[in-house]
Amino acid sequence: MITACYNVFMLPIGIAFRVENQIFDWTSQAVDMIFVLDIFIVFRTTILDDDSGEEIRDGKIIASKYIKSRFTVDFLSTVPFDYIALVSIIYLTAIFFMHFSLGMVALIGAIILFSFAMSLTGPLCFTKPSIVSIERFKPLNL
Repeated sequence: MITACYNVFMLPIGIAFRVENQIFDWTSQAVDMIFVLDIFIVFRTTILDDDSGEEIRDGKIIASKYIKSRFTVDFLSTVPFDYIALVSIIYLTAIFFMHFSLGMVALIGAIILFSFAMSLTGPLCFTKPSIVSIERFKPLNL
């Protein structure tokens, strides 16, 4: 219950204010580990049969009922998506720079910048100026 309250209150504060504190990181990792431990404990905890009220001790039945009920939510809440995203970005950036030379990266950047500029100003006109292109650049009369 305490770990759930921590996630409800402290994690949004840490994300909103970009808290970069070693104690905050350690506490968040400890809470994540407690949730992972909880998954293993639930797999080994006996359950009561709904119909007869008897205690079920068979691990296969316990696991199948847990997987069908709330395992997905428990698992997705323990996956550290922020760390996965950080490692993925670092890995993809390293692969990108390993395969392309600095000149190629500069060329790709120039193409992206040029296409962005064209989306703001419109296509370039390499023919003689027409009335349409002159009208486009007229100052507005306010």
